[in-house]
Amino acid sequence: MIDQSQLPKLVATICATADSLGTQITPAAAAMMANDLAGHDFDAVCLALAECRRTLKGRFALSDVITRIAARDGRPSRDEAWSIALSSQDESDTVVMTPEIQLALAAARPVLDIGDKVGARMAFLSAYDRYLEEARADGSPVTWLVSLGFDPQRRDVAIRSAVQLKRLPAEKAQLFLEQILDAPVTQDGAAIAGLLSSDAPKVAATPAVRSKLAEIRKGVLAAKGRKEELRSAETATRRADFESRLAEHMRLVASAEQSQARGAAK
Repeated sequence: MIDQSQLPKLVATICATADSLGTQITPAAAAMMANDLAGHDFDAVCLALAECRRTLKGRFALSDVITRIAARDGRPSRDEAWSIALSSQDESDTVVMTPEIQLALAAARPVLDIGDKVGARMAFLSAYDRYLEEARADGSPVTWLVSLGFDPQRRDVAIRSAVQLKRLPAEKAQLFLEQILDAPVTQDGAAIAGLLSSDAPKVAATPAVRSKLAEIRKGVLAAKGRKEELRSAETATRRADFESRLAEHMRLVASAEQSQARGAAK
């Protein structure tokens, strides 16, 4: 955010930028532009103005500054965001993502769950563009969140990679790694790991976890049964529709043959 003490300098920089690009701008218009940019980081705005001076051809406008601020805000491109969203589907993987990716993935998940990856990608990109535009319009800085997966080694790799990409500060990542690496593995955690991986040793879960797993298994089987019922009903509906259309076709053919026979008799 730009504070009041920085506004005079920003107004002067906007006027100088416009002048260097051959655009006439009044102090009042420059002040209005500075006020519109006040929700962004001061240094980010100055960098965007400098880039305008280097690369812009033609008239200088507020949209030129905002476009360049957006390009530098650290948020992933549409294709990279979709790739990150897909990697989060593997529960073994630890994924570092932005809130906009999480929201867009939630919007696309119903389509993704039925196996339509092309449709899911279209839904994701549409939602991501919308959330991205809202965040940038508000001047919100990029935020990176960590979604932990089951595999400890992948956690380590993902977090260290996020530091290299400057998505997580080193200090925060180090504290995060210490917390997840030093946390003791409970009996229930080891039991669940044994269920998830054939390489993990088999450990008996506590009665509470066994009861919870039984509930989950029951729910999965019930959902599978409902899915089979729905599939059977859809198959029966398609078959009935096909048989109805076939009967109508045969009726029309018989009618046409009768008409031809009557015409030949005459």
